[in-house]
Amino acid sequence: MPRALAERLIHEAADMGIFSTVGFTGGEPLMFANEILALADILKTKSIPFTIATAAHWASTESATNNLVHELHARGLTRVGISSDPSHQAFVPKVNVIRAARAFAAHGVETHVVGAFFDDSTTTESMFPELAEVEGVSFKTHRVCRVGGATKKRLNVSSKATESHIQGLRCYRSIYHDIVVFHDGKTYPCCSVFNRAARDICLGDANVDSLRRLYQRAEGSLLMRALKRQGFGAAYQVAVSHDPTLASALPKLVDAKDACSLCRDIFGNRDLARRVHSAFAEEEVDRIVALVRNIESTLGPSVRDTIIDEVIG
Repeated sequence: MPRALAERLIHEAADMGIFSTVGFTGGEPLMFANEILALADILKTKSIPFTIATAAHWASTESATNNLVHELHARGLTRVGISSDPSHQAFVPKVNVIRAARAFAAHGVETHVVGAFFDDSTTTESMFPELAEVEGVSFKTHRVCRVGGATKKRLNVSSKATESHIQGLRCYRSIYHDIVVFHDGKTYPCCSVFNRAARDICLGDANVDSLRRLYQRAEGSLLMRALKRQGFGAAYQVAVSHDPTLASALPKLVDAKDACSLCRDIFGNRDLARRVHSAFAEEEVDRIVALVRNIESTLGPSVRDTIIDEVIG
């Protein structure tokens, strides 16, 4: 991402006053440590904390590790995710991860060591017994998803979601959106690994649109609100009520691995996504018409017209 775009987004986020944190991820953001520190300086002046996802290639010596961790923490780093598993360790030694995790934890930074595996038999914690007793370090284990290069790999993982019941199929953060801006400006309303594959949930281009406008597209979408706050089961009901043929076209909820995979399967399919968006557009019209009629019957035609004029104006 061009540094100018990153700086603009930070200033716009601060002006909006609704974001709790700014996160840097990649790729490897600390390949550009000086730029990250410069952006963190701006964040500090705005009193916005930040997080980082890293593989800790930079933690090659104790002094180098402690120096960078100190600089990041001093500028407001509150949480770090250190990625390490057999795929990462082909490039970054395990000792780097241990060194970095201990340094972050010693500075009071919330530290997570995160791994993604091709089978169900391995956990991140089992790979790092050296960190088991380090206060402030926790472990997260994920299974590799069928996206990117992993579509060509053999995956021996469970085909069912952790929460198999339909009510569990919803975005992990049920109220607010994580607005994710990629290097090219393409912006999404979530942090799923599938968001680039689910192109029909793209909110727009940050090179063209303001952050406020992009956020409003997420919060203002009845479809996005339904998926996050009510779940896919409720969203399916709305969609099928306007387009009954979607009942057989949509992926079966009982077969869904998780909400993110289900979202990818729907919104990565251009025709299916178009039909779902169309159904929700009809639902929005129906709700607006019902609201207008209710205002008219309760407050009268003149108040109705005044409200409509104010909203449209």
